Amino acid sequence: RGSSNEVHVTKIHNQNQRKSLTNTAVEESSKKCSDADSSSAAYNFQACSHTTASEVYEILIEIESPEAMLKVVCEALDKISNECPTHLQLCFKPKDIEHMTTSLIAQSKKMFVRLVSNRVPE
Repeated sequence: RGSSNEVHVTKIHNQNQRKSLTNTAVEESSKKCSDADSSSAAYNFQACSHTTASEVYEILIEIESPEAMLKVVCEALDKISNECPTHLQLCFKPKDIEHMTTSLIAQSKKMFVRLVSNRVPE
């Protein structure tokens, strides 16, 4: 069982992700990208997530309010769900984007929960 912080973060994120995946869906047609374009798109997706995670870490060092921490984490998950996948849209099919995003969100949630676990009461 996850901590109550993890449950809270997951609940807020899941509401936002359902909205995001619906809004970003494009036709299931084959994408026409070179291998270099696809690699670049995947790199930009990862870079977006990494930059967001780094920003969260820097912000969390500075704040003490549990509510503010959870807000920062939820906003970051929202950004990773909504903004970062746009880098993939030209080269990847929606199902692939969904899979990549879901995997990245799972990793990000674990990391963010570890960052706030000792500082936010359960």
